[in-house]
Amino acid sequence: MNKSLSCLILILQIIFSIKTNSQIVDLNTYSYLRLFENQIICDESNVKFKKFAQNVSEDSLKTKTVNILHIGDSHIQADMFPAKLRFLFSKSFQHIAGRGLVFPYTLAKTNNPKDYEVTYTGNWESCRSLDKDKKNNLGISGISATTFCENSSITMCYKNFDSICSNLKTIKILHEFSDKDYVPKVNNRLADDFIKIGDNLAYSSFNINNTDPFTITFFKSNNLQTKFTINNFYIETENTGLVYNSVGLNGADVNSFLNCNLLKNQLEFLNPSLIIISLGTNDAYPEKFDPIAFKQSYTMLINNILAICPDCAIILTTPGDSYRNKNYLNINYEKTRDIIIKLAEKYNLGVWDFYTIMGGLNSIYLWHKSNLCFDDFLHFNKEGYELQAVLFHKALLDLISKNQTKRYDK
Repeated sequence: MNKSLSCLILILQIIFSIKTNSQIVDLNTYSYLRLFENQIICDESNVKFKKFAQNVSEDSLKTKTVNILHIGDSHIQADMFPAKLRFLFSKSFQHIAGRGLVFPYTLAKTNNPKDYEVTYTGNWESCRSLDKDKKNNLGISGISATTFCENSSITMCYKNFDSICSNLKTIKILHEFSDKDYVPKVNNRLADDFIKIGDNLAYSSFNINNTDPFTITFFKSNNLQTKFTINNFYIETENTGLVYNSVGLNGADVNSFLNCNLLKNQLEFLNPSLIIISLGTNDAYPEKFDPIAFKQSYTMLINNILAICPDCAIILTTPGDSYRNKNYLNINYEKTRDIIIKLAEKYNLGVWDFYTIMGGLNSIYLWHKSNLCFDDFLHFNKEGYELQAVLFHKALLDLISKNQTKRYDK
């Protein structure tokens, strides 16, 4: 099959996928949406997006695994937006290689995504990058959980994964390691592999071969061991293909991710081809918002990520409109929008201007009137997040299509 024909088939698949998935959420129902603005804006000469588009072509996904990483705040931790996006990706890209990064949020007594269930025994202490009174080694998710009880356990049941986790093969536990750390077992078996990925970070890999549920326990290999700290799980199948990883943290702002000292190690472990950053809501929520400090922090985060992943495509998303304290318009989000767009231009990144797409200032009132958000006028409900996911999915596929077409036109 020649390249032109392959490209044509891929474009037709993308167009069909967009139409099929958009039927689930009818975009034309919501007249206030600015659908003509629904695009990911980036320089046409951006080679990083051309490379990403090439990596997610059907031929490429048949032979290798490509990671997308999405980081954000409570809008991401709730996993309604990511769950819908993950589903849409599984339909658009026939090759899916697993669920990717997950964190057992239940251990930290906070909301867990719906597609996996976590139960546990023993006492666990959580540490978040927002906790200024605690110091711990934190990675991409900005949260960790530690037990000081050898008899503690974690049981994980993965459910409703469908094609995303069919043929589940491996779980990699990213954790601290030292003479003081317990040794993990899964279903009473030692790890099949142990790899150091930092001075105090490693992953233990276990072949679980579709075992459901699986249980993690711990034991002492010497008398010095007194604890075990989990940073993340990485769940993969025996297939090659796309993995959409999402990690969110309730209350997170840009500085939260600057406080993650293991970010470098975990980004190198993941080696993403695309990073999506959805931050700014919590930065700009207070009435006293400092745009200069926000720009400085966001600039530092971008520089940190580019230093670790110089060849990775990056998309910044602007925060949606919302009220402060349920009642007051928050004009700060127009300021964050402008700053984020200018940073994307400066660093030659992509930007998805969700603030404008959803309708701009006071559009959250219309979303609430359409039963798309909760009464806090800040967080969407399931239908609202699914609408957001359909919009982003279409914009990303349009961008991929353009870059793949140009690749063959030259």
